[in-house]
Amino acid sequence: MSKALWGAVLTLLLITIVTVPFYIQPVEASETIYIQADGSIEPLAANITSADNVTYTFTGNNYDSLVIQRDNIILDGAGFTLQVASGHGIKLDHQSNVTIKNLNIDAGASYYGVYLYYSSNNTIFNCSIYLSSTGITVDHSSYNNIYGNNITRNNIGIDASSGMDFTTHNLIYNNTVASNNDYGISIGGTYNSAY
Repeated sequence: MSKALWGAVLTLLLITIVTVPFYIQPVEASETIYIQADGSIEPLAANITSADNVTYTFTGNNYDSLVIQRDNIILDGAGFTLQVASGHGIKLDHQSNVTIKNLNIDAGASYYGVYLYYSSNNTIFNCSIYLSSTGITVDHSSYNNIYGNNITRNNIGIDASSGMDFTTHNLIYNNTVASNNDYGISIGGTYNSAY
């Protein structure tokens, strides 16, 4: 083959490579998502953003459990969905002053949609929680407000009866709790209210 022919073949090959469109698929997180105590979000591929380390906003659906390790924040689902194949939807462990709002949560038949464990002064509102073992579990947690949510088609809607001596002063009101298999709302402890 002559040099001119080789040159023409190489030029044609380079033009073909450069003009072939590349399809890059969006990256989805494949591990537990953390809002860490320092305000950072791990993994970086999670569809959550924050400009001030106070308000965290979903930018798309997420498909892994979310563990919040930071106090005094707002998690705004912005109407997106957290759908978890294995693990609790959102877990707070010894956290306070966290607001969770505007989020759809499906944690699957074996897990909790939102799990408050030794956590206080948190607010959950305007969320839809469905198809989970328990929509919201309040365990050894106090002074939490749960209102304006749609809690349907879970095994248990809202459970505020775990750790009864330490589950106190929780306020559950103006929620739609319907079509849950076992019961809608279970309250134990002291000074807990549902209406």
